[in-house]
Amino acid sequence: MQKKSAENPLSLEEMRSLVPIICYIAQQDQILIRRALGLVEQMAQQKTDFRQVTLLREYLDTFNQSYQQSMTQHPQTPLDLDTLAIKLLIDLLFYSKPNSHQQLWLTLIDSQF
Repeated sequence: MQKKSAENPLSLEEMRSLVPIICYIAQQDQILIRRALGLVEQMAQQKTDFRQVTLLREYLDTFNQSYQQSMTQHPQTPLDLDTLAIKLLIDLLFYSKPNSHQQLWLTLIDSQF
């Protein structure tokens, strides 16, 4: 299987296949996602670094590593990646609801055009 990148994006069929999988996994991890976002909110209110919480630090580190490996053409600072990681975590919570795969699909299609 060929590695996907900005120069070699997913086809519509590949995207369509991944959407229900993403939503299913988000549904399975909804409790953990809610817990992480609750911690994000708490840390933001306290003006404390998210990385002081093990759950958030592990998520951010894993996200940063994965992003850097996949998107080497678009380097980002760790702070930018942390912001993106938190935004995507919020998105995952939104797409963890039943029948959310249709909403995710429309969002992806809209972002392509």
